[in-house]
Amino acid sequence: MAAIAGSRVRLREDWTLLSWLLLLVHFLLFWNTLSILSIADWKCRGFVHIMSGPILLLFASSVISPPPGAFQPGALREHFLEVAKRFFIFLGLVQLWKLGTDLFFGGSFDRLSAMDAVTLVIVLVLAYSEAPRLQVAGTLAAWVMFLVTAALVGMQAAS
Repeated sequence: MAAIAGSRVRLREDWTLLSWLLLLVHFLLFWNTLSILSIADWKCRGFVHIMSGPILLLFASSVISPPPGAFQPGALREHFLEVAKRFFIFLGLVQLWKLGTDLFFGGSFDRLSAMDAVTLVIVLVLAYSEAPRLQVAGTLAAWVMFLVTAALVGMQAAS
């Protein structure tokens, strides 16, 4: 992010990549660590399951991060289109991980699980679409899903 912000490339046409990078920052900062603290008896399977989510996010961020030479006009957009399928597949795996974590810790699905399921559908559609308008609409939908999920978590914490 710092390299992109420090570059002198016009980023107006490359906002989709930047938007997904910002969403990744939020995903990396807000994954649920409180449920990890409540586990008294760790087992290997549970530990591997809990650690697989952040590892998948690390893979997604390494896929979408632009290489050093990508700061030429239009190169960021080209990079995004080149790696979009792999990136969205990783994000789909993260959503599956979140759904599995809900089942593993909570034993059932709730409103947040439904939001994760909708987000899974969005990223899978984006993984198999190259239409620029659909990519933009999917990015906006992902931001809406993130904001609604953040509001639901806030309401859940307040009650």
